[in-house]
Amino acid sequence: MLGLLEVALCASCFLRSDGNLTWRSQWYTELRHYKSLGFHIQFGEVKKLHKTFCTVPIIIMSMLSLEAPPQKYLNDENIFKTVCSKKIVQPEDKKGFFKDYVANIIKSLKKEEVEKFSQLKTDRDRILFLYDVPAAHEIRIGNFYFHKNSIDCEKKRKAGNDMFAKGKYPEAILMYNHCIMKAPPDNENYSLALANRSAALFHLRHFAHALVDIAEALKHNYPKNLRFKLQDRRGCCYMNFGHRVEAAECFNAALADLEESDLCEKRKKQWTRELKDKIVIALQVDGAEPKEPKEKHAIPAVSGVWPNTMFPNACEAFSVMFHPAFGRYACASKPIRTGDVLLVEAPYASYPIVEKSSVLQTCHHCLKRFLVPVPCPACAGVAFCGVRCREEALATYHQTECNIMNLLVGSGMSITCFLAFRILTQSGMAYFRAMKDQLIKGPDEEKFLNSEGVYDAESYLSVFNLVSHEDQRSTADLLHKTVMAMFLLKCLQSVKFFGPEISSKDRHPLTDDEVLAGSILVRNLQVLQFNAHEISEFYMRKKGDFRGAKSVFIGAGIYPTASFFNHSCDPGIVRYFCGDKIIIRAIRNLEPGDMIAENYGPVFTRMPLEERQLTLRTRQVLVRLSVPGVHRRLADVYSHEAGRAEDQMPALSLHPESGQH
Repeated sequence: MLGLLEVALCASCFLRSDGNLTWRSQWYTELRHYKSLGFHIQFGEVKKLHKTFCTVPIIIMSMLSLEAPPQKYLNDENIFKTVCSKKIVQPEDKKGFFKDYVANIIKSLKKEEVEKFSQLKTDRDRILFLYDVPAAHEIRIGNFYFHKNSIDCEKKRKAGNDMFAKGKYPEAILMYNHCIMKAPPDNENYSLALANRSAALFHLRHFAHALVDIAEALKHNYPKNLRFKLQDRRGCCYMNFGHRVEAAECFNAALADLEESDLCEKRKKQWTRELKDKIVIALQVDGAEPKEPKEKHAIPAVSGVWPNTMFPNACEAFSVMFHPAFGRYACASKPIRTGDVLLVEAPYASYPIVEKSSVLQTCHHCLKRFLVPVPCPACAGVAFCGVRCREEALATYHQTECNIMNLLVGSGMSITCFLAFRILTQSGMAYFRAMKDQLIKGPDEEKFLNSEGVYDAESYLSVFNLVSHEDQRSTADLLHKTVMAMFLLKCLQSVKFFGPEISSKDRHPLTDDEVLAGSILVRNLQVLQFNAHEISEFYMRKKGDFRGAKSVFIGAGIYPTASFFNHSCDPGIVRYFCGDKIIIRAIRNLEPGDMIAENYGPVFTRMPLEERQLTLRTRQVLVRLSVPGVHRRLADVYSHEAGRAEDQMPALSLHPESGQH
């Protein structure tokens, strides 16, 4: 038997303001196809989720099943989990060709093929099965990205010069940003725009940024007859930081470059006098200490005196406990006080949102907001906060992703899929090949320490072994994720990720590396659904004024240690981000043995119990705390409604990393 195959046709219809349902004819074709596979189709009543869960009501229109009557499952959280699971691959309101790709594959499958797929037990077998389906290869994969544009970049630079001449320096910087993003590095407009932008930054006293632009301009063949100006500006920037020796060196370099200038003799003599005066001033000792550029947002250290030898990213009071009913969960091993920093963790992998408006605001590598972008040398689709982030990206994942960025965006896939892809591209196949035996053996969701007794959050095994709830997934869900993994695998083939001899155009037998990569992608999509964190920043219109302030979604990341925090509607911690680094602080005192719980969205002070439970059913697996004495402090952590008896306590949604639910 296939078991249950539940399909919530959320993308198939929408609710208009007058309450009528609008259908598209193609969905009837899909329904007829499911009938041909032997599924019994009945329409249940329309159920709307509360507006607090989604801005647009989600319609649960139908459910396809081989066994149970529809009405039973309309009241079951499995329906809602199916909705959530489908959104993990492609949001309903997002356009893209992936919907057609997966629909074509599903339509091509015969009843016995679907049944065969439902019997498969490993991600490796699922990838091999789908690769043998002809419809999986009916898709064109090729380079598709934002190209550089020499003509457009020159227009932007001239517009920036006009703004600069009017003293509108922020507006000038914006135009120079567009020029720098679109100009090929070997184009003269690139170095000219960098130099122009450094001048605008200097006027706004952003000396550190100006120094970066000057160095980049000189590196990319800035005209020799103009270099003396850049060296002079560079020296002035160093003077503002109190770096007098470096400043004097720059002024001397400007004197040497002055000989290459096109200035008349009178102007040359004037520049020579001014530069010599600056050298004298720079070499004068005034006893002042050099001023270093300050980090805008300093990342705090974890609290406590001693390091945590088992969990290196956490404070010494952090530990992980296990209970058969709740699996693994974070708890306090020592007293924790309000304000303590419990965890500071860099993501194993992160990915920024892919909306066009965010490209010139957020670093593609570290997700920090920047003033001026440092572009990719090959494409105009991503920007970095500095040269270091760009070089790290180019040395790892971006050499793979660069030529197919727009293809990935055009598919309409969710940020979770981008993150699953990034986990693979940032390390390369040699890294995963070295742990192939462990990966083929399958995840061990009860093991989290390495052979040295340390939780290594920098190892892929810490992600691989997170809970995925594979045993509770429907056939439809696993098939959907396998199709997405197949699409991503074909993208990797197209950019020669597996070697120059392997192409996505030829339907060749899969190599061991390709099978391994495909199975990793399927696993990532399952794990990330329950363990990825939304990365956000707190946006304030005016410093110190919280009116109109809001939390802005900027990306997603996977944080292995942070995955141990379970949910509570009355949490004991709060999390925030500095770039893509997660910082977790205590917001109340906790004693040894207390569960350390965070909040996944619904808080008891702002949402009634039934709505919290409904919202959480769409995202996590729920259990109820009805077993007294399970853990010394569990009841205290979660009994947030006074007078509630233990067998009537509110639903507790444990983080999926908690294991058994």
